[in-house]
Amino acid sequence: MPNPSAKLALTTERGEFQKGWQDVNLPRFQRYHEDITDFAKWIRHEEDPRFSFEHDLIVQETLLKISGLASN
Repeated sequence: MPNPSAKLALTTERGEFQKGWQDVNLPRFQRYHEDITDFAKWIRHEEDPRFSFEHDLIVQETLLKISGLASN
């Protein structure tokens, strides 16, 4: 699998990035690996979750609201 990349368009030069369109190559990463590792630790009671259940609920409700899918 190739490394991830993105197309970037800038109106002005920013640091190493030029004005205009360009391809940006990103470093390889394993998506969700850390999340699954943390989840296993929570199930085994080796660590507490980083965020409370209330926090997760607020995040999900916010996502539904900004996407127009919330019922209230």
